[in-house]
Amino acid sequence: MKKALLLWMIVVVAVFSTACGGASTQKEQTTGDMTATEKPEETQTQEQTREEKPQVAAPLKLQIDSIVYDAGENEDFFSGMYDKAEVAGDDYPALKNALHSWSEEYEKNFNTYAAADIEDAKKFAEEMPDVFYGYSKNQTLKPARLDAAIASISMDEYIYLGGAHGTSHLSGVTFDTQTGKELLLEDLGDIKEDIRASLLAYIEEHPSDLYSEAECAEVIDTLLDTQADWYLDGLGLIFVFNEYEINSYAAGRTLVRIPYHQMPGFKEEYLPVDGCGFAWLSVGEDTEIDVDGDGSMETVCITETDFDNSEKPITVSIDGTSVGLEYGAFISSIYYVKNADGKSYILLSCDMISDDYVTQLLEVDSKVPVKCDEVTGFVYSITNSTVDISANLYVLGTYIGYRCYGFDTGKLVALEERYTFDNAEGIEGRRSLKLITDLLVKLDTDGQMADEALPAGTILYPCDTDDEAVFGFVLEDGRYGELIFERADMGLTIDGVSEFDIFEELPYAG
Repeated sequence: MKKALLLWMIVVVAVFSTACGGASTQKEQTTGDMTATEKPEETQTQEQTREEKPQVAAPLKLQIDSIVYDAGENEDFFSGMYDKAEVAGDDYPALKNALHSWSEEYEKNFNTYAAADIEDAKKFAEEMPDVFYGYSKNQTLKPARLDAAIASISMDEYIYLGGAHGTSHLSGVTFDTQTGKELLLEDLGDIKEDIRASLLAYIEEHPSDLYSEAECAEVIDTLLDTQADWYLDGLGLIFVFNEYEINSYAAGRTLVRIPYHQMPGFKEEYLPVDGCGFAWLSVGEDTEIDVDGDGSMETVCITETDFDNSEKPITVSIDGTSVGLEYGAFISSIYYVKNADGKSYILLSCDMISDDYVTQLLEVDSKVPVKCDEVTGFVYSITNSTVDISANLYVLGTYIGYRCYGFDTGKLVALEERYTFDNAEGIEGRRSLKLITDLLVKLDTDGQMADEALPAGTILYPCDTDDEAVFGFVLEDGRYGELIFERADMGLTIDGVSEFDIFEELPYAG
């Protein structure tokens, strides 16, 4: 087991160094003694690109796909899953290339170390079969800040290599969106002393359960001198103390947000434009935010109380002024958003227990939280001006659907007519519908929707719906089609015929 843990430590260092900053660290070592006029051609080109290329106004979005590691016949020894992130669209070509290369490198390393873990797991299982439960590794990417200047992503990894518990590691990767350069702390400006002062103040208020303040100061200095774990969000820099770095394993990781205004050396070109941005908040924790833009900070806190009549009331408070939400089961996510119109919002997604979610929108820029809208589903991804909501849809079966919304005077306004399904060609478990009777539908023929009768036995692959009357699909030959449905007491009907009399079996997303 000691050998397994040692291997994991090597994995963390190697994967993080290679996939999250190895190239940048190597370049720093190579150019560390150069003067400003001796910068390598690559660095000069990146700086020229930033100066010459105007800021891109188009919203930056990422497409994040979860990849299940194929262990094949070794599935009893190892299981794994990781995320791959790509830039959606073509508005950020330098970032698109850089993030693609980073993701490919991470995938390569994941597969390499997974193969090594499988071999080690086989030996472990042979030596101690009574305590072998299989090795596993999972990685999750989550956008933390996306705008015309910065793309910052948190990376949460968990690995189990036997023993009483696994090991987790939270880190981040941050890119200049215009040049594609992966950024180190020193690239953000002369901020290390500001960070150090903020971390020491945090330790003074939140003493370590392992070390004295002096010992913590040494840990902080060591982390700042090496490649510390951090990422950026709409409110500041998130500095991560992982397990055992400051506190014990039982205390878990520690995240410290250092607001941008507390880092006067932070480069202006990397600050959120007009203070716009988003940040996820934690339940029960006070967060200092200038919600009304007057230069002073307000204390924002969201709490949930014990169950009361099968509900779990939620309270949103700003400087002690609170509003209680009428319902709520479990909070699944909380986001603070300040968009281009200067409005400040809180987006609060709740799991209503039955795999259904509700996202509630509250205006907070008046320092008084006011609930102003809600939509079905939970926040899947977010930018400074839009939010993608994922919802469970019950239309000819069940599907996971996604739709983009914008913020407009206290409302979440759908920017897309329909939800799209997570049912793309080639995905594992792609859902389909098989006709058991002839059905008249509309098919796209040379850009025109025309009536056509599909015979029994035809396979339809669902792709979108407005959740009200229209259901979109593609056929095996790639043609797009639509059918019109009506809701009834017992499911849906199409031309007055029950869905159960039209399709062989309705798919369920689970």
